Amino acid sequence: MSLTFLNEIANLKKKAFDAYTRETVEELIQVTNEMAEQSLAKTTIREGDRIPSFELKDATGDLIRSSDLLNRGPLVISFYRGGWCPFCSLELKFLQKIYPQVRECGADIVAISPELQEYSHKTKTDNGLQFYVLSDVDNTVSKKFGLIFTLIKHIANIYRINFDLDLKAINGNEDYEFPVPATYVVKPDGLIHYAFIDVDYTKRLEPEVLLSKLAEISCA
Repeated sequence: MSLTFLNEIANLKKKAFDAYTRETVEELIQVTNEMAEQSLAKTTIREGDRIPSFELKDATGDLIRSSDLLNRGPLVISFYRGGWCPFCSLELKFLQKIYPQVRECGADIVAISPELQEYSHKTKTDNGLQFYVLSDVDNTVSKKFGLIFTLIKHIANIYRINFDLDLKAINGNEDYEFPVPATYVVKPDGLIHYAFIDVDYTKRLEPEVLLSKLAEISCA
């Protein structure tokens, strides 16, 4: 599956370059990555840290608590920018593909973005996701994880003009704040066993690596 996943990532990049000017796409990637790199805090939590407890509403409006999830077993937490991001949607689809294997290990998955609940519901429905998709309005939880960066207005305008994306409406605020895409494998006691954090939003954790890291603490 790794080769398929990496091929899909490469295809997404190619489609972007084919559909828009190379200058536009390169500027989006470069500037966004630079802003994320500058914003990643020294307090960004990583392996060996304990995750902050959180409670967020899922796509149907139910309140989901991290403590309840961890009481059931290990937890995979995926922070993504939004369902509007094709790289995020691709990652979510591949998480769904391995979800049965994750459940067989006694673990679960939650995906977290700053989208309002109605958009989280659309993301869940459009991608056929069976795991929890949570709305972190105003990035309250993402900030606790130290993952937040702010898009400059120029880049936000590129998304609006070239991709017809009203990020203010999708997130329900004026902040243009987003999490750096990240995936955490968390032990039942809340300690982080593995963390994948990359400021390049076109790079995501390969499904096989996620399963191997999960197997180190579960599936035994």
